[in-house]
Amino acid sequence: MLFHFLMISVLISVVLHLISAIKELLILVALVICLSVLFWKYLVTP
Repeated sequence: MLFHFLMISVLISVVLHLISAIKELLILVALVICLSVLFWKYLVTP
């Protein structure tokens, strides 16, 4: 029973770490997209 509880807690922590990593990746992707859009605007219409 205790081993089962430990496995569940480890699984939950891994899922939370994955969610936070995905959030950071999404933020990075959004920043890159915004920067590239701004760069493209200034490049195309100076």
